[in-house]
Amino acid sequence: MKIDKAQQKELVLRKEELNKVKTTLKTEFIGIDSVIDEFINQVEPWHLIGTTQNRPSIINLWGMTGVGKTSLAKRLAELLEYENQIVRFDMGEYCTNNAANYLKYDLIDKMADLSGEKLIIVFDEFQLVRTKSGGGDEIDRDASRVIWDLLDSGKFNYLNRLKFRGDYLRQIIEQLRFCLDRGVVVKNGEVMAKKRLFINIMESESLSEFLCRRPKRGGKQDKRISFVDWHHHDDILECARPMFTSIFEVEEYLNRLDGAQTISFLSKVLQKYLMPRELDFSKALVIVMGNLDEIYHMSDLVDPDENADEFYVESLQITVPRVKWALQKRFRNEQVARLGNNHIIYPSLNKKAYEKIIAIKLHEVVVRIQEQFGVAIEFDSSVNKILYLEGVFPTQGVRPVLTTFNSLIEPYLVKMMNEIIQDFGKTEKLVWTYANEQFELVFFNKQEKQIGACTYAIQLKIENLRNIDSRQIRSATAVHESGHAIVGALRTRILPKLVKVGTANSGSLGYCNHKLPSTKVSLKNIRDRIAVGLGGLWAERIVFGKDHSCDGASDDLRRCTNMAADAIKEYGMGNDPIAIKVASNEYNDFLFDNEGHQQEIRELLTEVSGEVEELLTNNRRLLLEMADSLRKKGSLNAEGVAKLVVQYNNEGIRDKEYFISKADYYSYEQMLDAQLSAHKENKVPVTLESGATFVKALLEEVNGNGNVHKKENNS
Repeated sequence: MKIDKAQQKELVLRKEELNKVKTTLKTEFIGIDSVIDEFINQVEPWHLIGTTQNRPSIINLWGMTGVGKTSLAKRLAELLEYENQIVRFDMGEYCTNNAANYLKYDLIDKMADLSGEKLIIVFDEFQLVRTKSGGGDEIDRDASRVIWDLLDSGKFNYLNRLKFRGDYLRQIIEQLRFCLDRGVVVKNGEVMAKKRLFINIMESESLSEFLCRRPKRGGKQDKRISFVDWHHHDDILECARPMFTSIFEVEEYLNRLDGAQTISFLSKVLQKYLMPRELDFSKALVIVMGNLDEIYHMSDLVDPDENADEFYVESLQITVPRVKWALQKRFRNEQVARLGNNHIIYPSLNKKAYEKIIAIKLHEVVVRIQEQFGVAIEFDSSVNKILYLEGVFPTQGVRPVLTTFNSLIEPYLVKMMNEIIQDFGKTEKLVWTYANEQFELVFFNKQEKQIGACTYAIQLKIENLRNIDSRQIRSATAVHESGHAIVGALRTRILPKLVKVGTANSGSLGYCNHKLPSTKVSLKNIRDRIAVGLGGLWAERIVFGKDHSCDGASDDLRRCTNMAADAIKEYGMGNDPIAIKVASNEYNDFLFDNEGHQQEIRELLTEVSGEVEELLTNNRRLLLEMADSLRKKGSLNAEGVAKLVVQYNNEGIRDKEYFISKADYYSYEQMLDAQLSAHKENKVPVTLESGATFVKALLEEVNGNGNVHKKENNS
């Protein structure tokens, strides 16, 4: 092995350094330990032996907003002491053709001095420089080609865009050569003979502004006449980089040359400046990051009442092939290939992670106040809870939590200190609690005796939206949400996790968290989703009548109509197994929409709507009882829904064994086994419909165990 002991020791030290970085990152970034492990594993080859690589190391970070992608890259650079070797580009600034024209020159300006060295390059918001439109057509973005060259080999060529510098330098050379031809003598950069002729030539050529004498302090002029005036040193420096690093080095070098040597030197500088130059970033670590909404289908839900744990579990199902599928919607195949296979997928943060972030922020306050003022603060758990309820939007990451912390805690720290200074100077400890839209601060002295207390009314922006004061609206909302819950529980056999009256979502007053598996979309799945969506509308009509139904079903109707349209037009689940779009010359792989397909969509919605009406009408007693319980309690969990369904349903369900998990929703395996069994026994081939009927009967027998039977109508 050609690695000597010194090199082995260096590798060991670098490995230990990276392990320390990983530990530090895990203490600073909450809820993404697995991401940090994968990230550091992919950084390791570059950190240990990056000087030997002949193409950049590329790591892709994909996640929803506010999960810490940009911060992770910046912190890595800080911990590895690469603050001066990290260059970040916000690709959102180059997402138009005009702006993209500046990308290459911005790359050059920021990174030219780091050519050939190890550095970290960050391309943030990368999804915005797409090269394919939403319809799949290629976008002309030749100006951004430099990115793909960099991702491929790490090298690209460029011509200096500041052509005027080359023109200046060429003009200077011609003028100085003319002076030499007329007998001007130069030694050590100074005109030694025929000075008046030199000046006259320059003046006659109207070049005195370029070759003016450098003034001394006090307004006197330098008697020394430089062959190349100092005004041009900056242009020479820019043309000659990286030969020189300052104009002082340029001046020092010119002061060693005679006339011919000066002309030769400047000619070589000009030739080099005008030649294409190769920049080499093959030793770089390139971190590509961005948001791919296509893979985080829940990212468009801006609802603080959504379940953070559910988002977390759903985000864990995202795979690298799914990422590449989303990238192919935005970039050409060869470009997706250049991004490589190192795709790190950020999960959304779960409830525990948000709670830990809040606890850490509160602890920072405790430490800060103790160190600065000697007062020990104890935050009651009620403070943590209100920060969570006010600050957590599961699809928006950490940022809303931090801004909520700043608005709810920081201002009252100032008020607290004023109270201590003015009235409670002997305070050693303070207990901080929350209740009824107020913070209460209780002050204790050294003997832990209470010496005072004060309350502050706080302005909530989210939690107060969850409180419905109107009994009329509360009752209507309870009926609506009960309709969703009952249809979901009875029709799909999957219980909603939470049904609630009062949410912080500006578009609704209630909430029913009922979700079917999203791994496979079937016509049954779509019909069930539509049925659950229409449950609220029909519940209101059954209880209050059509004239008293509210407008709360408008979003439900739009979603249901969209699902029905997708089934017929995109998934080929109607009479015609084809993909359909509105007529356009852009799409050759779709047939075009017509009245027949619109009618199929209408029929699908009407048919499912009738089934929902029948189901809820037959279970009217259950609907009334659940709505009553919901308006009184404010919320029902899965256990509460199950108890009411078993007690009041009119479908013959006698116990909780009727309900299934999402994993048991599909029955493809049973249907396939049933048909295989029928063929093996030489029976008549089982059709899909008869197979489904067989499996349904089988499931009722297995799950019901005699417990599924029809009850007398109790509505």
